[in-house]
Amino acid sequence: MTEVPWTLIFSHGNALLVGHVRNLLDAAGIPCELRNMTLGGGAGELPPLECEPQVWVAEHNRERAEALVKQALEEPAPGAAGPAARSSKGPSIPAGTAVAARRTIMTAEHGAFDWDLPRPFVIDILVAPEAIDHYGHVNNAQYLRWVEQASWEHSGQLGLTLEHYRALDRAMAVHRHELDYLAPGFEGERLAMATWIVACDSRLTLTRRFQLIRPQDGVTLLRARTRYACIALSSGRPRRLPPEFVSAYGGALVAES
Repeated sequence: MTEVPWTLIFSHGNALLVGHVRNLLDAAGIPCELRNMTLGGGAGELPPLECEPQVWVAEHNRERAEALVKQALEEPAPGAAGPAARSSKGPSIPAGTAVAARRTIMTAEHGAFDWDLPRPFVIDILVAPEAIDHYGHVNNAQYLRWVEQASWEHSGQLGLTLEHYRALDRAMAVHRHELDYLAPGFEGERLAMATWIVACDSRLTLTRRFQLIRPQDGVTLLRARTRYACIALSSGRPRRLPPEFVSAYGGALVAES
């Protein structure tokens, strides 16, 4: 079988913007693939643009996808400001516009779900064919990718993007993942992944919890917990959380009790 070529159409250091573009394409029925969602830790050794989260589509969908992205994101909202995003054609995309739209989706669409904790940060997921394993359901490794994707998008919503990590020479590196696989997911399903910051010692570590729900029947497919440690990007060695991290991550704490 001939392999379908894929092409890069959009990239940005803010994973929140990348997630919003993915949602636009999902809504239009254009399959897409997110790449580089977990390469922030390599920013000190890899070229900057190679570390940025990216959106890829099949070559035969490229023109339509680029047109949708340009139409949806190039028009600035009143008062919008922020760094310009990059597509493969180089259009300028006001970050504030995309962030506002994504927040509206997350706050209005998922409030009725049976979340384990209050005030979840939620991303939408459309299960693509590439996520399916030989058993016909979502591969176990894919759930971990979604966990990391939710972490990046939440961090961006809190105001800490890859650019901030680089400027501060700090990053949150995974120390431990715990994943409980509770039910299978299947191709074409729409899922909702929530994350919460449940611990931040203001010195070195923070902890997140995750819950993946299938809205169609309310079933929880996954629960996970991840512990992170702060490191210097330049050396990979443990370092104290900078004030910016303490303020953003510590300010988003949700009590588990």
